[in-house]
Amino acid sequence: MTVYACPICSNPLSKNGRVLCCPTNHTFDVAKEGYVNLLPANRKRSLEPGDNAEMVSARGRFLGAGYYKVLADALVRLMERPHRLADLGCGEGYFTAAFCDVASEVYGLDISKVAVRAACKQSRGQFVVASTMRLPFLSGMFDAVTVIMAPTSPDIPRILKKGALLCRVSPGERHLFELRELAYSEVRAVKQPPMEIDGLTNVSCEQVRFKILLSSDGLVDLITMTPMQFRTSKEFRERISQLDEFCVTTDFRVDLFRKDS
Repeated sequence: MTVYACPICSNPLSKNGRVLCCPTNHTFDVAKEGYVNLLPANRKRSLEPGDNAEMVSARGRFLGAGYYKVLADALVRLMERPHRLADLGCGEGYFTAAFCDVASEVYGLDISKVAVRAACKQSRGQFVVASTMRLPFLSGMFDAVTVIMAPTSPDIPRILKKGALLCRVSPGERHLFELRELAYSEVRAVKQPPMEIDGLTNVSCEQVRFKILLSSDGLVDLITMTPMQFRTSKEFRERISQLDEFCVTTDFRVDLFRKDS
């Protein structure tokens, strides 16, 4: 059974060999890496939207070193062994790969083609290039959806089954606080107001906070993979690269929502 909807006409996409096709004959080739690109050219805001190769490589090294394994383990614990899960804004696929241990079918989606190509190499999930704001999935297909440090689409309730879960991870109040103290003249705790999503009920909110001791390379990768790369000076990044190690707080807020109807 297909889960994909044509991004042009919204009809179901069926697979025929290495091609996805809808009843109105819109076709999409499956890339040699295994992903399918369902982001129409007229919906791109740039030639190559999303994270670039430098950011994807940095994130791959950082997450591959195990710095966020505590978070990955916590998210896997929260999942109720869903049959079909979609990881929206999946990036290079680190968390997507973890979800493959608890879900029968896992789909990763990201707007960055570079990220999706990387994800295909480390996870047995199925991957698609698309925007989280216009999800190319049929309605009511998923038992669980995860959004980890990525925008939350108003289209998510549509693709969830009744009783399905949405797990949303956002920065906590103290996330990377020590690093931000070095980077900026004034640092404030990140305040997250209670989140409401039409059609979903917030059933729990957990904090996952832990400290990590970063090597010099890990610290550079952390900055490169986050918006800090664009919000800090070249001088700051050069100074950071000279540190042998650095201890920083990671703080995540994990909201769990359920679709009741």
